[in-house]
Amino acid sequence: METALPQIFKENETFTSFVRRVREMKDYSQIEKFVDERYSIDITSFNIFASGYSNLNFIAETNLGKLIIRISRPRRSVGSIYFEEKVSIFLKSKGISVRVPILGKNGELFFDHPYGYTIEVLTFIEGKAWPDDWNLEVVKSSGELLGKIHSLSRNFGTSLDIPRLDIYEKIKDFQNIINLEKSLDTMVFSTLNQCVAFLDTRSLLGSPQSILHGDFGPSNLVFEGNKASGVFDFEGTCFGPSFYDYGVGVAQWAICQNSWDHRKISESFKRGYSLFCPVFDDKLVIFMEKVSLLERICATISFSKDYENESYWKEELHFFVGMLRQIS
Repeated sequence: METALPQIFKENETFTSFVRRVREMKDYSQIEKFVDERYSIDITSFNIFASGYSNLNFIAETNLGKLIIRISRPRRSVGSIYFEEKVSIFLKSKGISVRVPILGKNGELFFDHPYGYTIEVLTFIEGKAWPDDWNLEVVKSSGELLGKIHSLSRNFGTSLDIPRLDIYEKIKDFQNIINLEKSLDTMVFSTLNQCVAFLDTRSLLGSPQSILHGDFGPSNLVFEGNKASGVFDFEGTCFGPSFYDYGVGVAQWAICQNSWDHRKISESFKRGYSLFCPVFDDKLVIFMEKVSLLERICATISFSKDYENESYWKEELHFFVGMLRQIS
């Protein structure tokens, strides 16, 4: 999709430099102009609330109320964003509280910028970023929300040409990254070998399939009191085996509350999920938790090459290796 406002970005500017420039200069005038021209939305104030590896998010006060403006870095494909928004629209229609796209003047779901960025305007989910109290009932509530999403989406991908997760290919990708990093803790290599051995000895054919969030966990949830009431950032969404999201969810809670008893986290998540879907056996869940942590380790390795501050990335790796030891 063509846009007439390349001045939002500078040619050959990295995503990190763009985020730094916007944060430091607080010059949002070109973004405001873009949203006004393409959406007929009048922005009265901006607040950057999150800048991750893949996108920069603003909360904008507008004539339509609070909205999210999301700018995604060039490494995200247009196809993945299009599918993410289709999934969000589907889940919203089923009563799940998610961000959905505000359409442009001509019905556009998003705009693809000539420099590779994409710009979207999304609805705002009311709620808090964290629960009122951190306890295991919150973990149960998040498991319940994931179970509801999976139960609603069993047949979503049966007749559509959509992205699908192949756990075997994912493990191969991990091997390609990890085997080049000879200085990693031996725990990483042994865990990778355990995951390969698990796939060699157990068939995953016939596992229940559903829409996958891809990064389900407390950092991507919205809470009302101690209840997980909404979910956002379906950047990694695809269709695939439900156990993938389930294991990621347990691992993400274990990362978030690493001082809690891991077994109690897993059991609480299971109690919530089982209200809507059959649960998975412990060996499969532990396998997926390991896969989830290996994915975080691989992402840390990759992003450490793009971002400065070597000590920070070493600390991140050390933390994730420690989490592997907890579940092994």
